[in-house]
Formats: sequence, C-alpha cells, structure tokens
Amino acid sequence: MKQFLVLFFNKTFLIYLALHIASHIIYPYLYDFPYLLAIKIVMLIIAIAELVGMILYIKASRKLQKRLSITVNSKVRDSYQTIEILSTCFFFVYCFIPEKYIMPNYIMILLLGGYVGFRLAIRVNQYMGKEKNKNG
Repeated sequence: MKQFLVLFFNKTFLIYLALHIASHIIYPYLYDFPYLLAIKIVMLIIAIAELVGMILYIKASRKLQKRLSITVNSKVRDSYQTIEILSTCFFFVYCFIPEKYIMPNYIMILLLGGYVGFRLAIRVNQYMGKEKNKNG
C-alpha cells in the first residue's frame, strides 16, 4: 500500500495539480453545475491520497539519499527538494482556499513552473552524467 501511494503521488501529482488549478480558474463558469459537490468530494479524496503519498515519498527519498549517492549536482538537488516541498505544501493549502480568490492561482502556476523546471534540470543532469560516463 505504501509503494502504491508513493507511485500514485509520483505519477499523478502534476496531472492533479493542473486539474485543480484549472478548476479554480474556471470556477465562475462551473458555479451552477449540478454535480459540483460530487466533483469537489472526488478531488478532496484524491488530494488526501496525494498528501499521504507525498509524506511517504519525502520519507522514502530521505532514506534513499542516505543509502545511495545521487549523481546530480548537490546545489540542484537541494534546491529541487526545497521547491518540491514548498510546492506540495502550498498545493495542499491551495486545495482549501475558496475559488473566488485569484492571486493564489498565479502563485500556484509560478510554483508549478518552478517544480517542472527543476524536474527537467534533474533529468538533464542525470542524463549528462550517464553520457559523461559512457564517453569518458
């Protein structure tokens, strides 16, 4: 179950984040939608599963860092962990902010861009390390 929740968090966090931001942005148009309560309940259940998965993922990643030597630049890794924790914590606060506020949408989109950018930087850094080992 623990591995399932961590895998669920890793695979669906960005998708759920984009859906939640979209639902906040188009909320004025969905206000009279008859099944809005059901949609909110489903999104709340998924948010709880994401929260548990995030907590387990953070615990597992800290244990893995102690056991494995990650070939990523330490500054990139540390800043990635900071951005990851900041974006996930703000996301779960963002889930409970009323939809009528606009500024949290912009902050969340900014954090989403930073999170995706750092994920790409980690992948590129790992790929460059593999290429260096292969050529060198």
